[in-house]
Amino acid sequence: MHRRLRHRVLWILILFVRADLSAQSINGSTFHVSGIVTQLGSPAPNLWITFEGPSVTSVKADLAGRYEAELPLGVWTVAVVVSSGVAMAATSTLSHPRVFRVTAPTSVVIDLYLNAVGCAGVRMATPDGRPPTPQELSQKDEVCQGRTPFSLPSDDAVPFEVVVGQVPPSLCSMMHADQKACERQFATYNLLTVYADKVVFTRYLGGGLLEASGNVVVKDDHGEYRRDLANFFIGGGRAVPVY
Repeated sequence: MHRRLRHRVLWILILFVRADLSAQSINGSTFHVSGIVTQLGSPAPNLWITFEGPSVTSVKADLAGRYEAELPLGVWTVAVVVSSGVAMAATSTLSHPRVFRVTAPTSVVIDLYLNAVGCAGVRMATPDGRPPTPQELSQKDEVCQGRTPFSLPSDDAVPFEVVVGQVPPSLCSMMHADQKACERQFATYNLLTVYADKVVFTRYLGGGLLEASGNVVVKDDHGEYRRDLANFFIGGGRAVPVY
């Protein structure tokens, strides 16, 4: 009787250990992502954010424009979209899609910038009067939004981009714009986000140098910190501080 009871207790303990190890395995294969959605420097509330990668996940920003999610490790593309469950496409994204990769359990901050209205209606003239190509229209919209993307994929072909931007004065003059935020510039690459009074990206063969000066705020996989100056070598999917 006692032997049977001991066996039963032993099996219960084994089940508990297995369940605990399983939970640890699950927790060890995910990461936490959060951020804020802004438009013209002001928080943009109640919008849907879609992540596409190892799976597809949509979350909704709160009244302050903040969102958070728990995702599996891997390569992800994130953008603000028109509604929950909508696949990410040129007609459904309301922000420039951002590609990032997380390879270990951590917490990362990915801020998103909602497109200002009006850029889609700006007409584009071509040299020979022909209709603009989709690529030309995309470039026109990026210029209107004050963004300049630079393609810098990783060595294993993950399509990372350096995006440098500032809200153009023509858009920042709108009534709901945050004038102080509109005077700031930003840059993003993989997990790196930089805000500063001035941001310059100089491209070199296989990479580039990102220079930020004046009230610099840096957000990356190490947290958030402030500097007077911050420089990064960008390449191969990595942003390496240069001192």
